[in-house]
Amino acid sequence: MAVNILFGFLLPWVFGGYLYQKDKYLVTTTIPLCVLIAFVINTKGTRYWLLKPRIKEKQYRTIYPLNLGYFPVVASFMIYCAQKRAWPRMIWITLFTLLSATAEIAALMAGKLLYKNGWNIYKTLLTYFLPYCFVVIYYDFVKMLRVITQHSQQKKKNVRGCEGNTGSKGAYV
Repeated sequence: MAVNILFGFLLPWVFGGYLYQKDKYLVTTTIPLCVLIAFVINTKGTRYWLLKPRIKEKQYRTIYPLNLGYFPVVASFMIYCAQKRAWPRMIWITLFTLLSATAEIAALMAGKLLYKNGWNIYKTLLTYFLPYCFVVIYYDFVKMLRVITQHSQQKKKNVRGCEGNTGSKGAYV
């Protein structure tokens, strides 16, 4: 379990701290959703994969460090890269899907992860690709709402500014 905590939680959050310094808004808006997605997928996924160490009851607890560290931080980095670099978002989503699947293949080869009940790497690719797409769409939506909110607040400030200049209320609405 110490390996899960070190590589699944602590190490990712070193990079997450760096990302937080670069873009606080991105981290605070994406991390909660990414944690939720990771918990839902990995709780349901315990029928199809087993992350070591084995626990007789509540096996899903072994993946908690990754749900709170690796998965959300990697997804946030993907969005950060997609915003700051010239490549189309779909390329970033595909690249991060492949990188995440490669990390999972490494865990399989190291014996840290075991697939069962017909699970395979192609299904794994899908479980990374679809959530990454969803997180990008969510972030764009939240960002758009923020712009709309800032625009409406600016409009209210302009109306209030006009009230003070004319001496009458609502002259320039």
